[in-house]
Amino acid sequence: MKDRLNHDLESQYPKLNAAGYNVTSKKDKIYNCVAWAAERDQERWWEPLNESGCYWPKEVPFNHSFQNYVKVFEVLGYSHCDNPSLEDGFEKVALFSSNRWFEHVSHQLEDGKWTSKLGPDEDIKHPTVGALESNGTLPAYGMVTRIMKRRRQIWENQNQKPTLFSRLLEFLRTLLKRFFPTASGNQTNN
Repeated sequence: MKDRLNHDLESQYPKLNAAGYNVTSKKDKIYNCVAWAAERDQERWWEPLNESGCYWPKEVPFNHSFQNYVKVFEVLGYSHCDNPSLEDGFEKVALFSSNRWFEHVSHQLEDGKWTSKLGPDEDIKHPTVGALESNGTLPAYGMVTRIMKRRRQIWENQNQKPTLFSRLLEFLRTLLKRFFPTASGNQTNN
């Protein structure tokens, strides 16, 4: 595996070189940033398209609006968060947009760094979420528009897909949080 992206690809992200990064995979056209950030899915391209190999959650309207990409992560148990800082026990995603259109999503790793799948190209690990932001020139990914978080999944290992058990556990956590908010540690002091 190579150390750097090719020059043409690297030049599309003006802040990336200064931030530093590592290439963590070979090019792969089968999956995209949404699949990678959502479930480390390397088998499908997550996008609302009626094409072979594409996946889109049934609960989310079938179009490319930024809000629908937010809904994808809400369906997966994420909720709005104020900052990209590392929080013990939580995983975060950062959704990028440009002119109110979804552009990209990065996922925070356990060490506080971020991982991104660059379209049909490589996966990279970068130290800051802003490393892929635009400096006003396109075709960078625009700006981070939404940070979301959820309890860290059991399958955090990058090469391991979620298991039925981990999905069931996350579903039960979501139900507990919804029906018993004080049981999930969200107590308010009066």
